[in-house]
Amino acid sequence: MHFKSLFFLSSVLLLSIIILPVNATTHYNIEVVDVSEACQKQIQYKIKTDCPTTKDLKIFDTSNQRISGKFIDVNGTITRSKPQVINHYMWYEFSKRPAVCVDCSYPGGLPDTIKHIIIDEKLPSWAERYNVKSNIAVLHSYRYVSEDCTLAVVPSNFTIIADTIYYVNHNCDPRFTDINNTISLSKNDQIPLDFLHNITLKDKAWEKEAKKITQDCIHYKCVQPKDPFKNW
Repeated sequence: MHFKSLFFLSSVLLLSIIILPVNATTHYNIEVVDVSEACQKQIQYKIKTDCPTTKDLKIFDTSNQRISGKFIDVNGTITRSKPQVINHYMWYEFSKRPAVCVDCSYPGGLPDTIKHIIIDEKLPSWAERYNVKSNIAVLHSYRYVSEDCTLAVVPSNFTIIADTIYYVNHNCDPRFTDINNTISLSKNDQIPLDFLHNITLKDKAWEKEAKKITQDCIHYKCVQPKDPFKNW
């Protein structure tokens, strides 16, 4: 009888392990805001960049620094210390308002449970696949936001960063953003190219400026062509 009871309890426990995780994803009430890997490298090696530092971004932070790590000065660089609590992000499950955690560490295997905003130096425009039924293609610019509102990638622009934090905090409800980052184009419309990030347009612009120089630049020192991107 004791063996049967033990077998029954073991069976229930095994079923619980198998069945309970289904549809049991917990979405923690936290947004992690940090910079891209490319920006991290540029900042680390002191390369001239428009990428924001942790010092620049900490004005957005609303996390509990006694749990998720404090902002500290390490040799003149503001960084975030390690979390004081293991799995600190779980604490925000019970917070009334979404917390913004700048430069926070969290397990990489939790993409669907924690909202993540990544800041890059620049973000080129891109177009979605053309929709045959609607005869429309959608051109995106300024920022990328995933359909499930768990990931956003934005350029280094504090107006866009602030708007995106507010937008994502409200589950990407269009009523909570001032940025319209999409343009609908019909099949016959010409899709505008991103001038700054298109290598063909860059080459053509430099070629146009170079042709203005008529001196013999092989034997004589010439004036350098004007930078066609100076005012962009």
